[in-house]
Amino acid sequence: MNSLTKGRGVLRSLNKLEENHFARKLIKNATWSVIGSAVANFISLLMAMALARILHKDQYGSLIRLQTIIGLASAFGCYGIGFVCRYAAIYKTKDPRRLSVLIGVTDRIVILVSALSIAGVYAFTYFSKNADSAFAINVIIISAAIIFVALDGLQRNLIIGFSEMRLFALLSIASAVINITALTTAAFFFSLRGVAIALVACAIINYAISKVFISRIYAVYEIRPTALGYQDEIRELIYFTIPGLISSVLPWLAQTIVQGRITSVEGVGQVALFGIAMQWFNIANFIPSTASRALMPSLAEMISNNETRNARRSIFFSIGVSFATAVAVAGVGSAFALYIARFYGNQYTDAKSAIATALMAAIFYAMQYPVQQLMAAKAQVWLAISFMALQSAIFVGYAYWFSANLATVAINGLLISYLATAFASAIYLAATSKGRI
Repeated sequence: MNSLTKGRGVLRSLNKLEENHFARKLIKNATWSVIGSAVANFISLLMAMALARILHKDQYGSLIRLQTIIGLASAFGCYGIGFVCRYAAIYKTKDPRRLSVLIGVTDRIVILVSALSIAGVYAFTYFSKNADSAFAINVIIISAAIIFVALDGLQRNLIIGFSEMRLFALLSIASAVINITALTTAAFFFSLRGVAIALVACAIINYAISKVFISRIYAVYEIRPTALGYQDEIRELIYFTIPGLISSVLPWLAQTIVQGRITSVEGVGQVALFGIAMQWFNIANFIPSTASRALMPSLAEMISNNETRNARRSIFFSIGVSFATAVAVAGVGSAFALYIARFYGNQYTDAKSAIATALMAAIFYAMQYPVQQLMAAKAQVWLAISFMALQSAIFVGYAYWFSANLATVAINGLLISYLATAFASAIYLAATSKGRI
């Protein structure tokens, strides 16, 4: 009886050690992710304000449209990235050979689809009769960045999959410094055309840096990317990469459509106001989003090891932290919305209400990040896509329902859309908590 009691005590101690291991790993990764993104986001915010002051309002609106178009095209190029990131967390030590095949195949897919995206951008620009010629030229210039942005995105997501969040933080900061130096210099001396060329140069440099980082990680885990043996992975590739493509494209597509609507009704200058509001939406979400990036690999490991209790605790803890940080940022930002708008220049003071509404929308979106990571870890890809489709449909539909003050109206639609998906996420969590994660 004594030995049985001692045995149970040893098991309980081992379980506690394992729980502490996962907790320490999650906190460490989340901390590095937040530090890196905090510094990078601050630098990016300074860059956005500097560009808004250097460029004319219409030029700044055109720049935001250019960045969205390139983001949409690059999202097609990022075909399969989320899929391979998930498996990097699972197979990095269990099956390096299989992971090498998955990475090799995904790398080739990204290159192929990126090339098709570039061709699609060229064709769209050529056949678009109503396109402004100067804007069309800038679109063609910036399309050269697509393949490098997509490959850089793949490499960054693999760094996250390998749980190397310190490297990810350093990479984020380095990229932000490169971008602010190149883009503000180009804007000051060469206006919008110079910024378009600088964006391509930055994409190439950032890709090269992340390539060095990921190559070092490959060496540690003995990963040798190859496409040999891809036939055994066809089912996995089809099942995960198509939903991954849809989930990457949907947010960018919705923003592209809404910006096109604003431009056609009220002019590209109003896109600048919309873009500024979206920047603060992203700022309010940077801590929840970056901390949640560290959550997915840990959740995938926990679920694969049947650590259901640790996974459940991690999810609810992350939701609480995401909510608290988003509320804090949104509260301060809303109180100083007018002063924030003035930092961009006096021509943007009418962005005050849009900024305040975007910050409120960020609160509801921040709470959903951990839920998205749970769906990714559980491979519930189509369910995650249905949530994104609901949000995008409400967002776009709301912008088309009205025909005045569209920059503010579109942000109101963003708030309503995330209210809807927050409610759906709560239902999902309630249902999940009754069973096993």
